[in-house]
Amino acid sequence: MKKLSLALLLGVCLFGIHDSGFAQFAKGRNWLGAHVGLSGVGSTISFGADYEHGLVDKIGPGGIGIGAQVDYWSYNFDYVFTKGDFSYKYISIAVSGNYHLILDDQKWDPFAGLV
Repeated sequence: MKKLSLALLLGVCLFGIHDSGFAQFAKGRNWLGAHVGLSGVGSTISFGADYEHGLVDKIGPGGIGIGAQVDYWSYNFDYVFTKGDFSYKYISIAVSGNYHLILDDQKWDPFAGLV
């Protein structure tokens, strides 16, 4: 529960930093950001960072970006009957590719991607 509260507080702080937005994808631009993910195992939270570079624009209604991301996740489980415990840590390093739709509204950047 402490991790969830900390993640929510961090999210509120990060969203409150900027009073204006320019999220549109553009060729040659770079983006770096943090993300928080939810897991179905033990209801734990994952933390990570991602980077993306605008590679190609003007393919249909959007453009293509490539990047990388790193995630950290850990899980602990106590066995009741055997009085033992089990824990593991998960670090993921991945390459990503995204297709961004380019909109007139500069505050939104809808995209779909593969990691």
